[in-house]
Amino acid sequence: MDQSPILIGGCGRTGTSLMSAILDAHPEIFSYPAETNIFESDRMYKSPRLNRFRNKVRFYRFLILQDIRKGTRRWCEKTPNNVFALEHIFKEFKKGVKIILMIRDGRDVVTSLHPLRKDYYISINRYIEDTSLTLDYRDHKDILIVPYESLTTRFEYTMKKILDFLGNDFVEQVKEYTKFSGVQSHDAFHGNKLTGISSDSVERWKQDKHRDRVAMLTENSEAQVLLKRVEQYKKEFEKDA
Repeated sequence: MDQSPILIGGCGRTGTSLMSAILDAHPEIFSYPAETNIFESDRMYKSPRLNRFRNKVRFYRFLILQDIRKGTRRWCEKTPNNVFALEHIFKEFKKGVKIILMIRDGRDVVTSLHPLRKDYYISINRYIEDTSLTLDYRDHKDILIVPYESLTTRFEYTMKKILDFLGNDFVEQVKEYTKFSGVQSHDAFHGNKLTGISSDSVERWKQDKHRDRVAMLTENSEAQVLLKRVEQYKKEFEKDA
């Protein structure tokens, strides 16, 4: 693997697992199929070089057990909390890493039900904290922030933009990612199964059963500002669509 690795992060329930699975369909990219939490963990050393070496060794222990197809040139790891370790990550990798951060309409995030949970999964405070931090990196040259809504409603446009950022070609395998991805199951997927792209969960928050939950978010002054920031970024992301 001679190309820079890819790390994915962002608030939970914004499509980080889906993004990892789609990228794995690309013949040159291998996405590790589970969250390792390695790159957002505490740094043991003061030296970024030593921390990078330690973390790479820890991650390669996972990789060595995987069936990685011939032709793979870069690896990808997805842990939502990577977003909290970006400063450390860039010190350790310098220019040798690309980051994809996911965002999503907060009203859909806080009303999203995780397949393994009975109640709402993402708290109001977590959405505000994680997404605010994500958007603070919007101008970083090695970070691309991707709206979940763009991925699900303008799939080809969005994936071409992502792969252009990564320096990879848009290929047929990505269009048919459910067929070519090695990440076919994940706890974050409903039914634990990778499915085709769908916008069914976009604006789910409008369902009457979520009224009280949505009100908790929209009545929060910080969230009001953040929802506008997310929507404005989405418009800018799709300006050439």
